Amino acid sequence: PLGLGERLGHLSPDKLDELREAAGRELAAVCGTGAGSDPATNVLGPRPVADDTWEAAVAHGAVLRRRLEAVPPRPRARAAATGPRYSVRNEVRHPDKPMRRRDEPTRRRRIALGVLVDCSGSMGGAMAQVREAVLGTYLAAADLGVPMAVWGFSSWTRPASQEVVAFGDGPAAAPEAIAGLDAVGSTVLAPALREVAPKLRAVPADRRVLLVVHDGQPSDLAESQRLVREIARGTEVVGIFLGQEDAWPGMLDGMRALFGQRLVVAPDAAALMGILGTFLVRLLAPAA
Repeated sequence: PLGLGERLGHLSPDKLDELREAAGRELAAVCGTGAGSDPATNVLGPRPVADDTWEAAVAHGAVLRRRLEAVPPRPRARAAATGPRYSVRNEVRHPDKPMRRRDEPTRRRRIALGVLVDCSGSMGGAMAQVREAVLGTYLAAADLGVPMAVWGFSSWTRPASQEVVAFGDGPAAAPEAIAGLDAVGSTVLAPALREVAPKLRAVPADRRVLLVVHDGQPSDLAESQRLVREIARGTEVVGIFLGQEDAWPGMLDGMRALFGQRLVVAPDAAALMGILGTFLVRLLAPAA
């Protein structure tokens, strides 16, 4: 058989140019330089939601919704509004608490939720699960009346984060917008964090949570760490890693460096819903 050089020597110059261009696109995609993307524009767009993705997302959303519904408001004890505050019955039953009190439920905290999705090429293997998880989270948030926005980030975004679902968007277009999340380009996290944090802070809420779906390999790790610490002063910043940790030894080092104890790891979208729900309940529940 002919060697590679001999085989290529039989090709026309035009064919060689085509092969070189194709190889360049493939190499760019593998290396995460955003093959085929215009650096002045964004590349995410709505796509039809596959039936299996929709069914899985509905199931995932139901699990997360049940978890979040379990967040109890902390009872607030107040003195009795009418009548004498001292109670003989109370003193007999509880000598250390003779005063009449009445427990009143605390107003439920208003929560705002943002999801920032790493859309770089290294996320390609996890993106199907990411779409399921983000859509399930959106469905749960919509059912609970929690405002939620979704952004994608990568090296191709101009601005640094592409708004996929905005706060206040109706539910009709959101599923197809989330289905358009894709993996192309390299990982540049800090500019995206800088853009989305003020948008989340602008939403009227008592507590704000920013979920960062990521693989922990940003090219700007030091600056991203600084921004995560800065944003965390007024917003709960939670890192999410979807995938088998054992398959990528050391992959989570970057995630731990970024998010510390605010890191949720799950093998797939189905497992994530229960883990994330429990984590958020612990994070958002009022102190006893």
